Amino acid sequence: MGTISNLRPGDKALAGGGDPPHDGGMEARLSRLEDHVGHLREDVATIKERLSHTATKAWIMGGVIVVLLGVLGGVWWTAQQYLGPILQHLGK
Repeated sequence: MGTISNLRPGDKALAGGGDPPHDGGMEARLSRLEDHVGHLREDVATIKERLSHTATKAWIMGGVIVVLLGVLGGVWWTAQQYLGPILQHLGK
């Protein structure tokens, strides 16, 4: 029996009898495997396409920072509007 790289169609190792892989059904099994590889390629392409539309960590962190800055700005403005006059009144 030769190694995989040495096998050629019609070799005894491919056409022999007995247990797998020498039971003569290698062609059919190989054909089924090739079909499955085609489906796997489609699935991987679908996954890659979906991943290209998802947010990255940088985008998420940028959004979080923008929201936090907005909230902190609102809190600062509110503090100035309400605490400023109170502090001025207490200082008199």
